[in-house]
Amino acid sequence: MSRIVIVATLCAAAAGLTFALPALMLTELSEAEAANTRIRVPQDQPTLQAAIDAAGPGFTISLTPGTYSENVVIAGKTDLRIDGRGSVLNGGGATALEILDSTMVSLKRLVLSNGTPYALLIRGTSADITISKCEFADAATAGVLVDNPVARVTIEKCEFVGLPGHGIRANPGATELRVVGNEFLDVAGIGIALAYEGGGIGVPNSVIEKNHLASIGQHGVVFGGDGTMVSKNRIEGVTNGWGIAVDDSTSTLGAVIERNRVSGAGGGGIRCLWTGATVTKNRVEDIEWVGLLAGGADHLLLGNYVSDARTAGIRLTGTGSTAERNKVRQGKDDGFQVEGTGHTLLGNQSRGNNKYGYYVTGAGHAISRNTAKGNGDFDLWDLAGLGANTYVKNRFPKEKFWL
Repeated sequence: MSRIVIVATLCAAAAGLTFALPALMLTELSEAEAANTRIRVPQDQPTLQAAIDAAGPGFTISLTPGTYSENVVIAGKTDLRIDGRGSVLNGGGATALEILDSTMVSLKRLVLSNGTPYALLIRGTSADITISKCEFADAATAGVLVDNPVARVTIEKCEFVGLPGHGIRANPGATELRVVGNEFLDVAGIGIALAYEGGGIGVPNSVIEKNHLASIGQHGVVFGGDGTMVSKNRIEGVTNGWGIAVDDSTSTLGAVIERNRVSGAGGGGIRCLWTGATVTKNRVEDIEWVGLLAGGADHLLLGNYVSDARTAGIRLTGTGSTAERNKVRQGKDDGFQVEGTGHTLLGNQSRGNNKYGYYVTGAGHAISRNTAKGNGDFDLWDLAGLGANTYVKNRFPKEKFWL
């Protein structure tokens, strides 16, 4: 068919004639071209590694469902797609899959298991990598490690189940990660760790959104890096750590933590350190320690709801942060603990807490239009004394200043 089309076209061109090829012939040619860029395993190549080695730019590799015991490396590839179709890639105690110095690689519908130290390692100059609808299990250190200076990795709609280490870990210097719509269940370490204990610039301009984390051994989400967004995640049952925590040695300027739900954390709810982050419209409930902690400087806490925290609902340390229109309910200790210097509290509510509505130390705080009601001890107790802080139009039925 193809030879006839070519001969007919050449003859027509010689005669100065033009004509359109029939649609059926064009379709057959397109299907033939597609077949030339598709590799099936094991029909066309015996192993996944052999298929990767044979693939060029624009190729798609499709696995026949089954178990493949391989340690696979994708090195120096561009525009490569792998569809596991539910297959299992068993690392046999070594890293199951490594992506090295590659761009525009997508991996979907593959189960990566029995990897040491990682199920999936992305490193070198790799960029624009997409991992979707995969499952990670039995990885000793982390299901996925994204190393420095990898950029623009998307991990979406994946499952991280029964991991003895972390779910996802990214080292400082990686950038623009998107972790969206994943499920983390029974992870002994940290669910999502971007720059944990790494310091420096962290993993800036990343997105952690719409993930569900349950039965996590350490922190639910730990991140660091300017411009990172942590949004609409649901975190429950963290055994020993924070639901969401900013890494304590990493910059967070312009970071946003918004609309997350954190419950049942054995440590605290949300911890925000360093400078310039916005923490807004989160819901934090049934927390063993502090519901929301803002340290460092110049954070904005806006419209958050905290209930049933064992220590403080909201605690401000450091300098110059603003807490506005937050609600704290039914805490086992204080509603608000205001430490450090120069904080602003505006329009907050503190109700039904076992001890103080607002427990204030330090000086230079501006406290206005806040309310308190039904707290066990005083609605306001200011240990700094009269004149140390500014109070305007608050409603504190029971207040006391240390004299």
